[in-house]
Amino acid sequence: MKSYYDLFRQSREIIKERVYPFVRYFNGLEPIADIGCGRGEFLELLKNNNIECIGVDSDIDMIDLCLKAGLRAKHEELFNFMNSAIGYGGLFISHVIEHLNGDDAEKMIALGFVSLRPGGRMVIITPNPENISVMTKAFWLDPTHIRPYPLALLCEMLKEAGFNIISSGGAPGTFSSIRFYRMRRFLAGLILPPVGIRPMWDYLHTAQDIYIVGEKPNSGVQSGATGNEI
Repeated sequence: MKSYYDLFRQSREIIKERVYPFVRYFNGLEPIADIGCGRGEFLELLKNNNIECIGVDSDIDMIDLCLKAGLRAKHEELFNFMNSAIGYGGLFISHVIEHLNGDDAEKMIALGFVSLRPGGRMVIITPNPENISVMTKAFWLDPTHIRPYPLALLCEMLKEAGFNIISSGGAPGTFSSIRFYRMRRFLAGLILPPVGIRPMWDYLHTAQDIYIVGEKPNSGVQSGATGNEI
């Protein structure tokens, strides 16, 4: 584990606050696999809600942290795990896909579909490429990031794999602090005045992360994307 990863990593409290809204998507669907579980923030939330779960991470230091916290987790590479995973009710994949190229991202989603039983759900969270501060700075603080994945692309990738999209949008808890509201609106009014405030306001106020929730159909009928936010 590189020291600068810890330097730029958010605190456990912040991460737990950000991912808590996604717990509800897995109620009654256990077992759940948290792929790329890191320090185990989401595993802890699932455990506290009596949802059976296991974490998987390729970083042995992260697995050690999970085990010391009393969480179920194992050290394994992404595709080694997914090639043998079967019968899961849910997959939580937060800040993983941006570490993959396009072919591997498609492979991960396709294997995720196979790993889930009918009615199972996959949640993907990733940095938002429409957020200026994310794409000009935060995204590149991790040298293992390969490329961003816009929400429209994720929707098509999941639908191509066979998922129904039941929810998607800006991830809760990753929008800019309200205390900067007036400053952002003032800046939006100064930039691109011929176009108006709205376009720049959208850029300044967009979420740092985006999410998508795909559900494996119980039948051959697929309902398509809803685009509903949490």
